[in-house]
Amino acid sequence: MSTDYAEFERAFLASLKEDTGRDLDEWMVAIAAQNLPHRNDIIDWLRHQGFMFSRASWLERIHNNDGQPIYAVGYVVSAGPPSAAAHPAQADGAVSPPAQHRVEELANARTGWTGGGETGAPLQHRREPPQPAVGATPAGIEDPAALDAAMERAKAYRPLARYVIERIRQTVPDTAVGAEKALVTFSIGEPFAVLALSARELRLGLDLGERPWDNHFSSGKIPGAPQRFAHVAVLTDARQVTMELLGRVRLAAEASRSG
Repeated sequence: MSTDYAEFERAFLASLKEDTGRDLDEWMVAIAAQNLPHRNDIIDWLRHQGFMFSRASWLERIHNNDGQPIYAVGYVVSAGPPSAAAHPAQADGAVSPPAQHRVEELANARTGWTGGGETGAPLQHRREPPQPAVGATPAGIEDPAALDAAMERAKAYRPLARYVIERIRQTVPDTAVGAEKALVTFSIGEPFAVLALSARELRLGLDLGERPWDNHFSSGKIPGAPQRFAHVAVLTDARQVTMELLGRVRLAAEASRSG
C-alpha cells in the first residue's frame, strides 16, 4: 500500500511547479505566511488557490509534517531547528527566523544535505531508504508499465486516478488491475469495473446488471469498454470516493465472483 501512495505523492509533487507555478518549497512558505490557525483553514485557503480538495488536503498534511513528503520520503531529517509549520509568519507578513531557517532547510533538501544552522550541529547526509528490487511488480498490478502509460492520459487527474485505484484494491483485495491505453480494468477472473482516464475527468463504470441507478451512478457508456459497464460515475474530486460508492464496487466484484 505504501508503495502506491508513494508513487501517488511523487507524481503530485513532480507536477506541482508546472501545474501551479510554485514548487513544494514555495507552497510551504506561502502556507506559513498565511498564519492560519487550523488545518481546515489551510485546506480552505488552498482550495481558493485552485487546488482540488484531495491535493489541498495532501499539501496541508505535508505542511503539518514539517514540509516533508508523507509517503515519498526519499530522505530522513535527523535533526533540525523549529520548522515554519510550528512558527508561522509574523503579524507584519515577514517570515520569522525559524520559518526562514526552514526555507533554507527545504532548499538544502534538494542536494541531500541538512545543516545545524544556528545550533552549530555538523552537516549530516540524508540516508536513502531501501528501494524495491528492479523489475519488482506490485501485487495485483498485471503490467506496471502499461498502468503508468495509461496514467499519463489523466494528466492533472493522475493523483486522483491512483487514489481511486488504491481504494478499489483496498475494497476488493484480490482484484487484478490491468491497463490498456486510457482504460484501467479491475478483475476477479472476469472484469467487474473499468476506469476511463482523461484530462477532463475520470469515469468509473461498474457491471451491476439490472440494479437501479442512484446518486452515485447513472446510465452511461465507457469508451472502449463493453456495454455491460453501464453504471457510470464521473469523478473529479477525491471526496466523491465515498464508502457508499465503494460499496457499489464491492457489489459488482461479488457478482463477478459468484457468476
